[in-house]
Amino acid sequence: MSPRIPLVSSRKALAALKRLGFEEARREGSHVTLIRERVGGGKDVTVLIDAKGEIPRWTLKSTLELGRVTVEEFTSALR
Repeated sequence: MSPRIPLVSSRKALAALKRLGFEEARREGSHVTLIRERVGGGKDVTVLIDAKGEIPRWTLKSTLELGRVTVEEFTSALR
């Protein structure tokens, strides 16, 4: 059984993804686009809503899937 996705603010999620090697590519309005080079070549891209408050779990789940980040990796990067 996979661990539950935590409720976190967009600011904390952004910081955790940067710790995992993502870099900010651009900001457009309330969205931040992050890019991370893949080991095998190419790039992973993920978009976060830079909203106040907590990110809904389903949004964070989609973001992690797009960025190819496991819940375990993300949770450990939050600390």
